[in-house]
This record gives sequence, structure tokens and C-alpha cells, in this order.
Amino acid sequence: MERKRNKARSTGPVTDIGKARSSMNSLRHGALSSKVLLPGERVEEFEAVLQGMIADLRPVGTLETILVQKIAEVIWRKTRLDIAEQEATTAARLRDVDKNDLARHLNLYPKQDPNEILSFSEEPLDFPEWMLNEKNAPDEEVGQRAVLIQHESQYIHAGKVKVETHEDAKRNCPECWSELLKESNRAGFSDPDAYLMKFKNAKLKHFFAEYCKEASKKVYWTAYWHENRTKIEFAFQAIRRNYVAAAWDAEKAHRYHAMLNNELFKLLKELRATQEWRLKTIEASDIEIADDKTD
Repeated sequence: MERKRNKARSTGPVTDIGKARSSMNSLRHGALSSKVLLPGERVEEFEAVLQGMIADLRPVGTLETILVQKIAEVIWRKTRLDIAEQEATTAARLRDVDKNDLARHLNLYPKQDPNEILSFSEEPLDFPEWMLNEKNAPDEEVGQRAVLIQHESQYIHAGKVKVETHEDAKRNCPECWSELLKESNRAGFSDPDAYLMKFKNAKLKHFFAEYCKEASKKVYWTAYWHENRTKIEFAFQAIRRNYVAAAWDAEKAHRYHAMLNNELFKLLKELRATQEWRLKTIEASDIEIADDKTD
């Protein structure tokens, strides 16, 4: 009964690293297998390794041939281990970073609710795709403009600047004003006031602060990326080290590699001793027999 209860309680790994490590079990078990050929491995490729060892080591007789075959098997397993490590670590480095891992490393979780990512507005925001896979990140100029939009919005909400007219907006919040003009033009309006009345039902002086806040939200992660580039790079490095550690048990692989090296050394030593014994005894006997026949 106790065994059944324990089995029911066991639900497998629950952490990200635990799940990643579990998903790599089949690969690692195959890499550490003592079998000569695994499913998917080609006999022809192993035969090429074996024939190469025969050409290099030149075995004579059944015993030496068996030793050379064992040597080829060890080299085959060493190569398999190297390939498996390269594939596992490469896949771990190339995978997209999990947003929860990134948020934890950047310390973006507010204390009151670990399920929400903290922004300056204290509302949950999600990471954009480019931030999780490190592809197509905004350039320096775009990042600088995003930071300025953020600052302008914060100044308005802090009461440091007021926007009553178009001139106020142009002078005090040029980046937000530029964004509003672009949005108005895309909608077919040359006058921002007309655009706001049509789609927002508000005049500029009543709605501009809210518009700046929305514009700030849109560029939040671009500004964050621009201002915290080094911190984010360190976070990515730490996360990917964890992914690699989860995908490949380096310590266990190292021990297995050492075991294979020892096995290979012993086989080569045994082959050398066998060949020396053959040269000293069997071939010497053949020479003596030949001499006797000559006499």
C-alpha cells in the first residue's frame, strides 16, 4: 500500500530544469550505452571504422582480430558520446529562453504576485518574441526613442509638464507627439485632434497624457532592452548555462569518457602484447621449422 501511495504522489519533475533534464534521458542513455549499434546508427559507418582500425593495426589471426574489433567498438562509442554532447548542448543553447526564467533572472517579479511581470505601470506585460530568442532586437536609435517616450510619459503623469496645445506637445513631448502624428496619418487624418475625436472621443489636451501612457506601454520592452543590455546579456548567459547543464550531465559523461579511454588503453596494450608474443614465439617457431626442413 505504501508503495502505491508513493507512486501516486510521484508526478515527475516539476521545475523547468528538471523537465529539460528528463526530456534528455533517452539521448543520454543512448550516448552512454554499451551497445555497439543503436537504432538509427548505420552498420556501414561502423564497418568503415572497423576496416580503418584493421588497416592501421594489421591484426593477424583470430585473437588479434577480436581485439581490433573491440578497439573499433570503443572508438565508435567515444565518437557517439562526442556527437551526442554536441547535439544536446547546441540544442540547449539555441532554444528560446522561457519567459519565467528570464523574468526571474532579471528580478522582474513584484513581491505581491510572482505570476505577474512588473512594469513601471505595475501592470503585467509579456515579453516580445524577439527578446526571448535574441533575434531582430531593436537597434540603438529605436531604443533611444523608446526611452524618450517613456520619460515623456512619466513627466506628464508626474505633473512636470502640461500639454494644452499642439505647441505644448511638440515642445514638451516631441517623441510622443511624433508617434501621434504618424498614427493619425496612417488613419488618414492630418489633424491629430480630428483623429482623437473620431477614434478616442477626446480632445488633445484631455487625452494626450493617456495617449503617451499607451505609447509608453508599446515600447516598454524596447526601452528596457536599451537601458539594461548588459544585465540582459548576463541573464541570457546564466539561463543558457542552466539549460546546457539540464540537457547534458557533463560530470557523468566525463566519467564515461574516462572509462572508455581506460578501456581503449588496455585493449591497445593487450593487442601490442599479443602481437609481440606472436612475433617472439609463433613466427620464431616457424623460422626454426623452416631451418629444420632446410637441413
